[in-house]
Amino acid sequence: MDTQKNQNTNAAREVPLRAARYEDAIVGVVAIVAAALLYWATFYFRAVDWTPLGLAFWPRIILIGIALTSLVLIALRQLDTHSRLRFLRPEVILFAAIASFVVALPILGFLLTGFIYTFGTIVWLDADHKIGRLRAALLALAATGLTYVVFGMGLNVWLPIGIIGEWGGF
Repeated sequence: MDTQKNQNTNAAREVPLRAARYEDAIVGVVAIVAAALLYWATFYFRAVDWTPLGLAFWPRIILIGIALTSLVLIALRQLDTHSRLRFLRPEVILFAAIASFVVALPILGFLLTGFIYTFGTIVWLDADHKIGRLRAALLALAATGLTYVVFGMGLNVWLPIGIIGEWGGF
């Protein structure tokens, strides 16, 4: 009787796993196609003389990264041996976090939004609690600060200042 119960349980797991593999593969293919179309669109960016790399350089780098991670997603889905079907899948959580970052960026500014996003991502990825909250906060502070120094100060990329600018009189 236990053997039959185990067989029924295993059979029930196979269908959602197969469906999850196809869903992730479809998302990966859609992301690759979207990245390819957007990459093609970067050839129509206007030329400017105030940046040596051109306006399309960083969008192209990001789009290549999206395409490569989509390829990895497709490859890993084929190797996955357990079902990941949950109401809040990691992809949904990550999309919501990125959308929240984009919405909060002009309001809170880069420094505050970047810290909150980076801290939240580190804590979320640290399921085993090996890093700890204090270390995660320090890592988020260092990563956000380094990003600000490199892009905001070094490369003169305009980063939103948000409410911090209002407090500091920037």
